[in-house]
Amino acid sequence: DECLEHLDFEYDDDDQLLPPVDSAMVGRAAWYTPFDVLGTADTRVFGKTKNPSDSRRTVLLQYGDSLDAENDDKLNDDDPIFRPLYYAFTGLKNAKRFRISLVDQASAKRAESARRSRSFVVDHHTSDTHNKPPSAVIGDALQAATISDDLLDRPF
Repeated sequence: DECLEHLDFEYDDDDQLLPPVDSAMVGRAAWYTPFDVLGTADTRVFGKTKNPSDSRRTVLLQYGDSLDAENDDKLNDDDPIFRPLYYAFTGLKNAKRFRISLVDQASAKRAESARRSRSFVVDHHTSDTHNKPPSAVIGDALQAATISDDLLDRPF
């Protein structure tokens, strides 16, 4: 195309055309099968020698820890922070149960937070559900869904 004439294209070792890009859209496959698409992206796409995470357990622990490290004020709405995990077990045993458990755990935390903000002036009540860090919400959802250690530790 004439509109692409100003771009310099390169070829990889297999003579595949590589366009000059700074970023790319991954698409729905990454949303619905995140570990299939992104679990090995560092080695397959970026040429790294090793992926930073080798199992779902590692990814979930790292994700939970990074959320825990955030300031609580940034986590007002739990849905967006847990949404990337909804399809973590697509095609595997208890995948739907995990997604439902995660939504239930996050909803309970959100409901308690709303209840607490309405009653704070009256009774200063603090609940374990409201104070539960995101990593604990993820852990509770895994436990409720009975996700096996085999699935959690299976390499990508």
